[in-house]
Amino acid sequence: MRSTAGAAADIIAPLCAGLVVTLIGIGGVMVVDVVTFCIAMLALFIVHLPRSDKPIATEASEPFWQKLTAGLRFITVRRGLLGLLITYVGINLFAALTYFAILPPMILARTGGSELALASVQGMLGGAALVGGLVMSLWGGPRRKIHGALGFTAVSFLLGDFLFGVGRRLPVGLRAAAVSSFFIPLLVGSYRAIWQVKVPLAMQGRVFAVQVALQTATMPLGYLLAGPLADHLLEPAMMPGGALAGALGWLVGTGPGAGMGLMFVVTAVLGCLMSLSGYLLPDVREVEIRLPDYDLVGEVV
Repeated sequence: MRSTAGAAADIIAPLCAGLVVTLIGIGGVMVVDVVTFCIAMLALFIVHLPRSDKPIATEASEPFWQKLTAGLRFITVRRGLLGLLITYVGINLFAALTYFAILPPMILARTGGSELALASVQGMLGGAALVGGLVMSLWGGPRRKIHGALGFTAVSFLLGDFLFGVGRRLPVGLRAAAVSSFFIPLLVGSYRAIWQVKVPLAMQGRVFAVQVALQTATMPLGYLLAGPLADHLLEPAMMPGGALAGALGWLVGTGPGAGMGLMFVVTAVLGCLMSLSGYLLPDVREVEIRLPDYDLVGEVV
């Protein structure tokens, strides 16, 4: 459901943004930004979050620094969760390097700067994610959620990113957007479900804070590397007569956008391998079996 809400926003927000800028200008956009921020903060005060009536043993007597590191310690002593987290650290690095960082400029470069082409791809990304979110909401995902967290991620990389890399026409880009974005709610929902049933409610805030911080820690590195790799290395190398054009032009073409396309091909392969590597570790592959589930009050089911 969270993915569905996000996808719906991805579809509606760009349309609304264009309308708002046209009607009230950038100054008005800043006002809308402040108003929506206030609405979001108000929602946090209104929404009721359940609390556990049974705090963790010895929690009250723990020193402050031990409470601060409790989430990290919880993860590190559970090898299945730690291995799954490390797998997603690599996955997010490869996703940030291309999918999140250079997809719009690549589409523009390969379509001669067509804003309509970029809007079409972005619209397909939002629409496919919305469909995927609805499917996940109705279906609930595979019985073994680890197959969703690892298997669907591999499919999204291999079919989505690879098609983005080799596709030189808009229809191929639209198919790539549909495939990659459809599987994102399925893999994200499966991944989150594993964590939510394996972490007691009283510990979820601290554990999830560490989990999110660590699994996204490499994403800034991906953003920082993406631009220089594209502008100074691979784009020049894939221009006609470039260092790699003769060897790899048959795969991703040559000219503007080809170097970024090659980056997508590489991250598609690496991201797929990173996802499947989780199956090599028994603690990760069998995390749902080897670790106990917890109910809403933090007790083992």
